[in-house]
Amino acid sequence: GRLNAEEAAERKSRLEAVRARRAEEARQLLEQELQEVSRMLMPPPSEEDYVRLWASMRHPGTCSWLFESFDEWAAAASPSSRLLVVEGGAGVGKSTFLAALCMERADIVKAHFVCRHDCALRRDARWLVRSLAQQLAQHWPPFGRRILESGVTREELEEKSASAMFMELLKEPLETLCSDSESSSSLPSKIVIVVDGIDEGDAE
Repeated sequence: GRLNAEEAAERKSRLEAVRARRAEEARQLLEQELQEVSRMLMPPPSEEDYVRLWASMRHPGTCSWLFESFDEWAAAASPSSRLLVVEGGAGVGKSTFLAALCMERADIVKAHFVCRHDCALRRDARWLVRSLAQQLAQHWPPFGRRILESGVTREELEEKSASAMFMELLKEPLETLCSDSESSSSLPSKIVIVVDGIDEGDAE
């Protein structure tokens, strides 16, 4: 009985070691894929600094009605209501609300971009698409894998317009993956993408 118990413990230990090794190999593969996606997309600097800065300006208790409106829209979102526009004059708090939204609704807000008229990269629609694609790849590995499988290169991207990038880096990969039951099963039921200051971007 003692020998059997020792053998069982040894088998369990070996099994756990195999599982740990496979988990580490999967983690390394995922990290490698994300690095390849980043090298190909060359997205602009992280959005997190902008989000933290603007969110810190929110006064406690403010924006509550906006969060309620957003939650109602997200809960009822259908093919006829996929776009939510937040309008207001300069300085009323749109950026503060959107930054807070990215932090407090991170379960469904999976990508965001801040446009700025005084920054060449942040008013370039092509960098907007690249950044959104990079963030979706981080949250949803099959998405990044699909971009890599498309075979597009960094040099080819440089020659594409924003609309062509949108089709190749966002629309086509999402449509392909969502039509595949195995891939779509890992996707949240709803994904929200936030673009702040879109009126400050280039016309394209």
